[in-house]
Amino acid sequence: MGAAETDEVELQKGAGEDDLEAWKAALVKYRALLAVVVTATVLSAYVTVQFVLREVYETKASVLVKLGRENTEVPVTVQKGAVLSGGVRKEELNSEIQLLSARSLVTEVVDQIGSDAFRMPMVEPQTLPQKITHYVRAGVGWTRERLAALLVATGLQKRLSDRERLILGIEGALRVEAERDSDVITVRLQFGDPDLSVRILSLLLDLYLDRHIEVRRDVEIRGVFSRQVAARKRLVEQIDAAREEIKARFNLVSTAEQRTMLLKQLDTVRNEIDANEAKRVALQAQQALMRGRLAALPDELRQSQSITPNPSVQARKDRLVLLQQERAKLSTHYLPESQVIRNVEREIVALTELLANEDSTLVGAITYQANPVKASFMQSIEEAGVQIAGLESSRPQRGARVREIEEQLRQINEGERQIRDLERERQIAEESYLTYVKRMEESLIVEELDRRRIANISVLSPPVRAIEAVYPRKLFIVALSFPAGLLIGVAMVFLVEYLNDVISTPRDLAGIRGVTYLGGFRL
Repeated sequence: MGAAETDEVELQKGAGEDDLEAWKAALVKYRALLAVVVTATVLSAYVTVQFVLREVYETKASVLVKLGRENTEVPVTVQKGAVLSGGVRKEELNSEIQLLSARSLVTEVVDQIGSDAFRMPMVEPQTLPQKITHYVRAGVGWTRERLAALLVATGLQKRLSDRERLILGIEGALRVEAERDSDVITVRLQFGDPDLSVRILSLLLDLYLDRHIEVRRDVEIRGVFSRQVAARKRLVEQIDAAREEIKARFNLVSTAEQRTMLLKQLDTVRNEIDANEAKRVALQAQQALMRGRLAALPDELRQSQSITPNPSVQARKDRLVLLQQERAKLSTHYLPESQVIRNVEREIVALTELLANEDSTLVGAITYQANPVKASFMQSIEEAGVQIAGLESSRPQRGARVREIEEQLRQINEGERQIRDLERERQIAEESYLTYVKRMEESLIVEELDRRRIANISVLSPPVRAIEAVYPRKLFIVALSFPAGLLIGVAMVFLVEYLNDVISTPRDLAGIRGVTYLGGFRL
């Protein structure tokens, strides 16, 4: 490193130390200016907070959004569905916040209170501070009015009426927010008059409660349910009348008993038909059998006859006896093998054979009569034919009776089917009727609860008149004005020192163009 470079570094170090010393000297030199700036700043802050700025009071109220019928029960307009709620949802809190901060509520508050209530009464100032405050504020107000008129005239701002300005002012001063990790909504209103602020906020809460109930209310729902109840009742009555008409048309009293009775009659008639058919078949079989036997029966039978002994038989018997006696006699005289005895024996054998083949009696006079069995058979055949004809003639009547009973059963079944369909429709209509009656009762209860303003919203903390103003924070502003004035004063000292052309430090000398800085010395 050369000697020139060393001198330059030393020069820079010396210049830095000289600058610090110069700034310190400047502060000492211009301490009066610094004191004046600090004092003026503090006084300006005091005058501003005391005479220029208007005091603003904050009125606060709290609203509790709790579980209630609005968020735990199914609305009466819902036909099917259920509500499962584990607590007040964030969306419900946001809905209530939007309702509380709605411009329509603010507008209604302004309209009900009136614009005259917002005009500050003119109070004649008595003391000097009051007079100063009065005139300063009057001047500030006049300036604001002129500035607003200028903005309106230049088209930069819309001309607003007193009512519109009040609405915008209250809307801007109103703060509605939900407290963290709670179901509480806090409403804050910053206003110049604490009493009027309490009045505004109280009216706002009253209107909010009414609006909350009005929003949740089902408009004309009771009339809808009443009309539906009347319509369902008429429908049930019409179904009842149609059912009675069907009973009268089909002659229905007790379908179960009527069906049982008709089935018994049908069973009896069918049994009679089966029995008659079996009897007819049996009679026809009997008739055929008797006709078959009739051909084998004789037309006539002997009624009586006379029997006389056969005279030839007796004569042969006598001859046989004589021959036997003669043989006995001859046997004493002749040998058995003799021709005489053989002739006698041959004659005895012949007579014996003749007696064996000859009837012992002879039939005399014979009387004949008609065969009664054949006559009985013919009579039975005729009687069976008559019975068969009677059975065949009764078959159409019994068949007609069967068809009649079956038609009655069909009508009972048809009537019962129509009544069953009507009963099904009546059950549906009756269930609908009872549902609408229940809904109508629920709507009446809801209307009564709404009329009494029973809701899931409770005013946890009503608005109370503020004791101290929240703005301006006079002590804080005045206390802050001292360091602010000090900074402003130091900045002004540095500015004045910077603008000063007097050479008092090596840095000033080095900053002059065309002049070479050779060095300095210290005493």
